[in-house]
Amino acid sequence: GVYSRVYGPLATGINLSFVKEVQVKTGGYEPQYGKSTGGLVQIVTKSGGSAYHGGVSGFFGPQAFEQRRLNPDNFNRLNQTGLLKHQGGYDIAGEIGGYVPGMKDRLFFFGSFNPSWNTQFSQLATLHNVFSYPLSGTPVDLKQTSYNYAAKLTYKLSDKHVLETSLYGDPTRSNTSAFNTTDTFSNTTFSKLSSGTRNWVARYNATLSPTWLFNTSFSWGHNYLTENPLDRNAYQIDDYTGCGFTGDTGSSSCITPLTPGTLDGPLGPLTGIYRRQGVGYTETTKGDNYGLTFDTQKVVDKLGSHTFSLGYHYERNFYKGDRFRTGPLFTVTPTMAADWELPEAAGLLSDAAGFQLRITSSEGVCGTGLVGCPTMFVPGVGTEHVYLRQTRGEFGKTPFDTNGTYHAAYLNDAWSINKYVTFNIGWRWEQQRMQGTPYTDFLTGDKFHTHFVYTDNWSPRIGLSIDPLGNRKSKIYGNFARYSYAIPLDMAIRSLSNELDDPVIAWAPVSDASGNVVINSDGTLANPLLDDAHYLTTITSPSLSSTTSIAPGTKMQYLQEWVGGVQHEFPKGIVAEVRFIDRRLRRIVEDMAGISPEAFQCCLNQNYLISNPTAGTDLFINPVQVDFPAAALPVNAKGVVIPSALCPSGVGGTATDFAGNSVGDFCITNPDVAGTVGKDGKPDGFVNPVRNYRAVELEVNKTFSAGWQMRTNYRWSELSGNYEGAFRNDNGQSDPSISSLFDFVQGDFGLLGTQFQPGWLNTDRHHTLNMFVSYSFTQSFLKNLTLGTGVRVESGIPINDLRAHPAYQNAGEIPVGGRGSLGRTPTDGQADIHADYTLKLTEKQRLHFGTDLFNITNQRTQLRVDQNEDRSFLVKNADFLKPYQGTVGGLIVQPGFQRPFYGRLFVRWEF
Repeated sequence: GVYSRVYGPLATGINLSFVKEVQVKTGGYEPQYGKSTGGLVQIVTKSGGSAYHGGVSGFFGPQAFEQRRLNPDNFNRLNQTGLLKHQGGYDIAGEIGGYVPGMKDRLFFFGSFNPSWNTQFSQLATLHNVFSYPLSGTPVDLKQTSYNYAAKLTYKLSDKHVLETSLYGDPTRSNTSAFNTTDTFSNTTFSKLSSGTRNWVARYNATLSPTWLFNTSFSWGHNYLTENPLDRNAYQIDDYTGCGFTGDTGSSSCITPLTPGTLDGPLGPLTGIYRRQGVGYTETTKGDNYGLTFDTQKVVDKLGSHTFSLGYHYERNFYKGDRFRTGPLFTVTPTMAADWELPEAAGLLSDAAGFQLRITSSEGVCGTGLVGCPTMFVPGVGTEHVYLRQTRGEFGKTPFDTNGTYHAAYLNDAWSINKYVTFNIGWRWEQQRMQGTPYTDFLTGDKFHTHFVYTDNWSPRIGLSIDPLGNRKSKIYGNFARYSYAIPLDMAIRSLSNELDDPVIAWAPVSDASGNVVINSDGTLANPLLDDAHYLTTITSPSLSSTTSIAPGTKMQYLQEWVGGVQHEFPKGIVAEVRFIDRRLRRIVEDMAGISPEAFQCCLNQNYLISNPTAGTDLFINPVQVDFPAAALPVNAKGVVIPSALCPSGVGGTATDFAGNSVGDFCITNPDVAGTVGKDGKPDGFVNPVRNYRAVELEVNKTFSAGWQMRTNYRWSELSGNYEGAFRNDNGQSDPSISSLFDFVQGDFGLLGTQFQPGWLNTDRHHTLNMFVSYSFTQSFLKNLTLGTGVRVESGIPINDLRAHPAYQNAGEIPVGGRGSLGRTPTDGQADIHADYTLKLTEKQRLHFGTDLFNITNQRTQLRVDQNEDRSFLVKNADFLKPYQGTVGGLIVQPGFQRPFYGRLFVRWEF
């Protein structure tokens, strides 16, 4: 499908009417399967045959079929996110398969088309009704239309040789809507997405002898994403003034109950933080993935029966696009360049990813008497001086063009010694190469293309299965395996390409002759003028490191898995199984920097290196740091430490904790080399990454017989550690292998909280129960009616106290007090019903009518809690521990509450 670094998954990549059967492998899989550290989904697609068959179906699920939803905004949040009121969807599908006339026994075809129309009926946040702008609190409908298609040809050269080719895709379009966010009142935040995939596969299957099979296949997967903001000229501005934020690094009154029991300030209700205008960061991307596979299986009868499997897989991947931020580029002037300590400024153009509109009382930002910062009226607060804080920008080239290659080879022997004992012994080898965008180094002028090859990755797979009675009714089994993870090209875009970041900068908003901020009739601000006249100060320094190097000898991430279980088939088709899984992450790939958060707050720049972090990693020159009690070092009028006699040959600083308090002073005596790349014979101060998963699963299944079937399973599990994996669920960071988790060492003042301390990870659930039962009536007036039910129950997930990062200032980064220290969310569950009535029209034609009813008891359990104690560093979150939901591109990806009762109808004609 299509995956966006901004919006997450946007398309399915597969037409469901093309699917014949699905197999899910969650562990103990053979060496021909790789590139996964979690699970695999195998899909068998439909084919034509020597008779024509097909069908037409339709599903109808209008918003009227859904009960009222609960949203976090229903629970008096200060920072409102808008309402998802209902979802509605319709789709139709047609399919046909058969043979090409004149070639009934040779050439077969299958085709399907499945358009779908889905709508999220939402409402923009009311922001406590303090605004009268036209779009505040108004309904918005986010519509997506997908045109799924699939086609397949099968050519039977002979009984032993078959050619197949398939083409399928899912072009998807949205309307121009609040795709980016719904906590806004401005349609400048609206945009339109166009995305989709086109996949082509060709396969040759050969039976060379009764004991020898050979297969080869070629695949081409193409995907694309285009975003068209409604207003490309509008800078993104998030309004922080409604929290009453004060000071460029000061405090916030977001959580101060100015009027007890309300959200009121002195002049009416506070608004919280919201998107005032602009889409901000967007990407236009195109990806092409080419694959070639050869595999063969040979059965040899010697010392029992051996099935030898040998295979090779090759991939060539290309991913390119253009980074774009709404709002015009601005010129980096000599004044700015000197302040940013850039070596040159001529001809440099930069952009702004976004701004935060903040109240300030700091002369360090505005100048003497705050004359540099205009005033504006803030609901709930009053008339205040404000400034625009640029949060990120870039003066590098906007296009990116990355590529990679992947090789894998495997060998496996399934050895049945006799009817009682079978061994599976295999080995998989993998190698990955990735290359960044060609670039010219900003500092030296040299031209480069940075690449790296992850070599020497070997994965054993060993399995043993025992049939104690030799009657294929019972099985005792165990498996050991290693699974390597292939890193997406996101790393090549961000770390192996030219990414030159602007500093965090303070700008003066456009004001009138009276010194008041200019606000348009729709509530947007006049676009900031990013010139010397409106430039106030630099808050942090720019990042001039064009690329991040990868340490020699770095290998692919892998986990190690043990699986064991017992399975037995009872009479009447009932199969029971007990399975144990132990899965541990043994090696990761991450970008690292060898300084502490306090050293960053003070004075040191980060030097990144990508490698396999452990407690013994020695890649950097360690800062030599001498600590003093708080307030031991003198400070100037702005609160900046003066090195003085306590730090004669180094640089001094003050460590600031999450509450803005000074928790100690320190001196770094080797500032010229501290944190630079190089071994100094001492561990850098990282820890061993830990991600341990253990589970016991019980399954009881019954195949269809006597009119009914059943699938039921229960799982007890625990997931603990200090590293979540490729995706960070705590703060939603989607940067596989280059997250922020190892960007700093622990330091001396606890500014990383318990980030490195193992505990319950964010998706840990101790108990999960699923049960699916269906029954088909064969007699009486209910004949031809099938009823099914599904029940799901799962225990809650941990609740953390997450603080903003003391260096990066991002929310949700640092756990304090231990992971899961604030308890767990409630247990939730639901029951669903399916009904299908079949009307036989002729011998070969049937008409199906049915319905699916979901959550029939209308449970609306709260699923998630706002775990961010801060909105950014030193900006408190008034909604800490209130209901929360995560949105990506206007889509609810982490619902705050369980979806209520909803239903859909369907009809299908088959022939």
